[in-house]
Amino acid sequence: IHAALEPAREVGGDFYDFYFVSDDWLLFCVGDVSDKGVPAALFMAVTQTLIKPRASDDISPARILSRVNDELSADNASCMFVTLFVAFLNVKTGKLLYTNAGHNPPYIKRRAGQLDKLSDRHGPVIGAMPDLDYGSSEAEMEPGDLFVLFTDGVTEARGVDTGLYGED
Repeated sequence: IHAALEPAREVGGDFYDFYFVSDDWLLFCVGDVSDKGVPAALFMAVTQTLIKPRASDDISPARILSRVNDELSADNASCMFVTLFVAFLNVKTGKLLYTNAGHNPPYIKRRAGQLDKLSDRHGPVIGAMPDLDYGSSEAEMEPGDLFVLFTDGVTEARGVDTGLYGED
């Protein structure tokens, strides 16, 4: 696992996390809060805090995000939201369970070189409105595959001689 986080300001709302929830299951997530600065950082911290205890007893990313969404959308006077990708990987079998709530779709670069985009979206952003039921999808990882997650900080970065990098 390799991760990098370079906020545009001193603090921001982009985040990632990963940890084992059991001997077999690794949780990893990446998200991006709608605002910048301290408010976004606080919203991000609350989001991470809400995910962790739910993941310890439930490996359904859909149920976890549905519950986190309800909690974040209650009393959300600032109308902030977060795009979020949450996945569980069984490190013994390669089974990947994931839910994408309005986030940039990640990629699996297969050992043989093929690039698979996990383009399924399972619901809107988290925290904008209550009572949403998120879906989920499955994929398989093989030894040597590379999983790439990112935020719009990558796609909206500017090249030296070009405009935004974009999705391509």
